[in-house]
Amino acid sequence: MGMLPATSALAAVLSVGFGEIYPELQISIVTGEAAKLTQMVRQGEIDVALTYVDEPVGEGLDAYALYRERMFLFTTVAAGPAGEEAGPRVTWAEVAALPLCLLRSGVPASAEEQMERAEKVIYTDAPGVLAAHVATGRWSTVLPQSLAGMLTKTPRLWAAAIAKPGEQANVGFVVAKSDPLPPAVHALMELAHAPEMVTAIRGILRAHVGYVAKRAKS
Repeated sequence: MGMLPATSALAAVLSVGFGEIYPELQISIVTGEAAKLTQMVRQGEIDVALTYVDEPVGEGLDAYALYRERMFLFTTVAAGPAGEEAGPRVTWAEVAALPLCLLRSGVPASAEEQMERAEKVIYTDAPGVLAAHVATGRWSTVLPQSLAGMLTKTPRLWAAAIAKPGEQANVGFVVAKSDPLPPAVHALMELAHAPEMVTAIRGILRAHVGYVAKRAKS
């Protein structure tokens, strides 16, 4: 299974659940950029990729949407674009005015385009590096709501939804076109839509709620 850094919050939920149902199967998870993952699916190097599916996936592939999520600015009170009176929503212009530490492949292409106007950016592949920069109070970040959990130890953190465009994205599975689907791939997608899995995914997507429209206490 391949995942974007942006979708990696679901890694344990999917792999643990799948492993419990099919203990005879060996599970391997790789991360990478969207283009790399879809190419790996096309070449048969991985069975499925969990990635953004708003754009056409190309010949020989099929996409199956799983959930939709918003992009959020995560920052501290000191770094907020509106200071102590920061509200629950910001524009891309306000985001771009902040020093940003960004996770590579951490947002969809539409959001990456909006952040090209930012003048001060650090890119990293390591979630721990990103969290450490935000915790300094001098750097902010943009992440999908599902990754809010990586910042839970950051003091005085708050989250603001970002206004259009590029503020939402669909996440789903990309697989090689096949009818029927390989049994393991079909089983994984069935598991992802099971009631207990839907509940777990919704919980991950609500990880940001404690930071919205209020400032966390240090």
